[in-house]
Amino acid sequence: MELPDVLTFSKAGTDRVTDSETGSTWDTVLGAAVDGPLRGALLQQLPFQSAWDWAWEFFFPQTTFYME
Repeated sequence: MELPDVLTFSKAGTDRVTDSETGSTWDTVLGAAVDGPLRGALLQQLPFQSAWDWAWEFFFPQTTFYME
């Protein structure tokens, strides 16, 4: 099955999500479909920055943090 242009994800456990378009289950760490019609498919990784909030705020003091 070809990967759709858009996937909508819902949480399905600690490190898993399920897409509503195909019902496939994805590993959020690997970006890989681990079950369902898209099993074996990989998502394209986007550039990101991982940082502790206090360290980020040190370099970017104008930052506003939002909590859930």
